[in-house]
Amino acid sequence: MPSWESVQEVWPLLLGIAALWERIEVGVSKNREQGNANERDIAKLEAKVDIQTTSVALQAVQLGRIEEGLIGIGKTLDRLDRKMGED
Repeated sequence: MPSWESVQEVWPLLLGIAALWERIEVGVSKNREQGNANERDIAKLEAKVDIQTTSVALQAVQLGRIEEGLIGIGKTLDRLDRKMGED
């Protein structure tokens, strides 16, 4: 067993190491919490992107239908114009 004098000499060093160790653990813990928060935020953003992708696809289909409807209306107006021009 070490002598009391050697324990007294090393004691401040041990306290410093313990304080440093605690600061490191606190820092690691905060980084871990921030990492977990970032992962949750990324998952939310990915879900939003998926929803927006689905929405864009539906809007593209709707736009195609609108365009088809407008083309049909245009053809109908052309036929009416030709018929009115014949009279």
